[in-house]
Amino acid sequence: MSMQISFNLDIINKCVCHKCPVQNQSECVRTQMAGLKTSLREIPLNPHKIPKAYCLNGKSVCKGIDRSKPCICGSCEIYAKHQLSEAEPGGFYCIEGKSA
Repeated sequence: MSMQISFNLDIINKCVCHKCPVQNQSECVRTQMAGLKTSLREIPLNPHKIPKAYCLNGKSVCKGIDRSKPCICGSCEIYAKHQLSEAEPGGFYCIEGKSA
């Protein structure tokens, strides 16, 4: 990684995790997305309530995430800007955990 990445609103807004087919079918993720506006008002932000930026905060607490679907981490601005392709894991952060 080129630098330490902070979990903040700018990163959350740039994140594409909410569009990912890997988590589209998870009822838990849909529930979290429905409550996202409320979760974003919490100070400090609670990464476990925000179904985004798994590359920073680690695995999803939700079940029903489908690894057989295509991961879109490589299309994310955060992924490119912070050179996450050079770190492990190289994607599927919602399942594998945050980037090292």
